[in-house]
Amino acid sequence: MDQEIEKYIEEYNIPIEEIPEDRQYWFLRTQGGAYYSEFFTEGFIAINWEKLTNPTELLHLEYKQAIETVKRAYPDEKRPGKIYNQIQRFCNQMKKGDVVMIPGILSNHIAFGIIETELVIENDTDKLRTCPYVKRKGVKWIKQVNRHQMDPYLYRMTRPQNAISNANEYAQYIDRTLHDFYVKGNKAHLVLGVNTTSNIPLLDLYDLMSAVLEGIKITNDNELFDREFTLRDIDVKLTLNSPGIVELFTEHWKLLFAVGGIIVVAFGGKVSFLGQSVETKTSLLEWLSKLQEQKHVKEMKKLELEHDLKRLAQEHKHLKDRLKLQLPSQATTPDDKEKKIE
Repeated sequence: MDQEIEKYIEEYNIPIEEIPEDRQYWFLRTQGGAYYSEFFTEGFIAINWEKLTNPTELLHLEYKQAIETVKRAYPDEKRPGKIYNQIQRFCNQMKKGDVVMIPGILSNHIAFGIIETELVIENDTDKLRTCPYVKRKGVKWIKQVNRHQMDPYLYRMTRPQNAISNANEYAQYIDRTLHDFYVKGNKAHLVLGVNTTSNIPLLDLYDLMSAVLEGIKITNDNELFDREFTLRDIDVKLTLNSPGIVELFTEHWKLLFAVGGIIVVAFGGKVSFLGQSVETKTSLLEWLSKLQEQKHVKEMKKLELEHDLKRLAQEHKHLKDRLKLQLPSQATTPDDKEKKIE
């Protein structure tokens, strides 16, 4: 699967993200938002407890010895074990490739990023003027999301007051926040943003689902694959809070890309890949065309495909405006760092 996905990314410029099943997710506080801007702008995260200057040495001690070391450094702290656990979690458990999230002031913004380095002890005094914490890890920030645009299932993640919290239980909601089209395990996922703040008419929701089913029919009619798919081969999750999302998922990732891509072409959308917005109309049509060439599909079939796409776009053109259907959902990426961070 890895090599095949890489082939499609390289050959057709198709933005498929494969997520490791063992990826971990973390929520790290920023002293009430005081260090949020610096973390986000400078690309790192950090933790406190500056009197413990050698965390590597501390974590190699027997647990009882380590706790005594913490007590000597912070004699007034009533829970030295909590300090030790925070350092241990930051240094040893938070790994390169894990996802980390940080909150702004009052959690009005949440930044999502990928940890890029192991533990770094920062000794450059110029880099310690705002945030004095020397225990750091480099992060590539992918998205900054306003609280009112955040997946509602993530609200509970922001409530614990621990300096570092494991957020693995929110993995599926974080994944669909970060990626519009991704494969994880044996499932492929495509996320459509429904950004209208108005009530959603039942007819519009029916039309959107009809467009998905029509995409399966177009895929079969144009013989894009060596097998036919049924209308039960794609499942859906709906979070329609006005705004909300429609998440399509299946074990057949090529089918999902074909169907999702047909919808994207019909609605004139984009998808996001590693935080970047990518036009897919040209690459998708090229991919569909090459699929047909590989199967020696007659020229008439190619014309039928173009006709089907135009018909689908015409029949469902009202949906993009009525539902404010969007790929990807609105969010700030690292390219927008010049914008004000509250």
